[in-house]
Amino acid sequence: MNKNKISKTKLHFVVVALSGLLVACSSAPERNVSMDSQFIHPLGVEGLRVWDGVSTNITSYDPSSGFAKMAEDKPEGEAFNYLALSGGGVDGAFSAGVLNAWSESGERPEFDVVTGVSTGALVSVFAYLGEDYDDELKNYYTATPLEEMFRLNSIFSMFSQRALLDTQGFEGKVRDVITDEMMQKLAEERSKGRVLLVGTTNLDNEKMAIWDIGKIAQVGTDDARTLIQEVIIASSTIPGAFPAKLITIDDGVYSYDEMHVDGGVSRQVFLVPQWLVMTYQILDVSRIST
Repeated sequence: MNKNKISKTKLHFVVVALSGLLVACSSAPERNVSMDSQFIHPLGVEGLRVWDGVSTNITSYDPSSGFAKMAEDKPEGEAFNYLALSGGGVDGAFSAGVLNAWSESGERPEFDVVTGVSTGALVSVFAYLGEDYDDELKNYYTATPLEEMFRLNSIFSMFSQRALLDTQGFEGKVRDVITDEMMQKLAEERSKGRVLLVGTTNLDNEKMAIWDIGKIAQVGTDDARTLIQEVIIASSTIPGAFPAKLITIDDGVYSYDEMHVDGGVSRQVFLVPQWLVMTYQILDVSRIST
């Protein structure tokens, strides 16, 4: 028997029993941190992310104009289709099953806005790209054994890596999925006005970062692809169980290391930043189809 293998039941038990102890006994690595991260533009491009909260003062970018244009371009009487995906860990396979069955029914719409946190972050990418990616989504959850993506660290590795689990397999799988070809497709769909948002929790400023994945894809560089991969991985990072994800943010002048974890720590599900209440006035509620 391979002692490094971990079952779903064992995973749940280990997370509950040891994560608190691990977090309490660990210290953060030295890194270059900015206290004004909400005003930094990743890749030196404005509008790639916004911040959740109660005031527009915490962000230097206001996405309301984009939602307004979406409303203007939508034919009168046609519904807006939204899909907001939450977490669930390995149970994210249920989302894959629902989307596949929805496609088979012939009634699955093309979503105008898709959002995701936690395991829903990865699912949201496939959901956004549509039925052509159903098989790839299904294979991700059914063809890859759990133990290939997550392995229980030794007691020594738990403290040196500040996590219960070794997630190299999972991270490698995400990087295999988010390819240049997929990034090009994400960029094309964003150019049509459709939006894909993924949430992560920034442990430095204690705010939820909401990333516009399509806009990042439109940058079209290797760094942009890497950033998308890092965001998807970070959003799935359960504190204590997975190692927190350091995302290097280079605004073209300075480079900072931001520590991000599961977006579900901030909000289990979201559609827009909390402060963007005006969106519900711009997008007529009577036309929303969820």
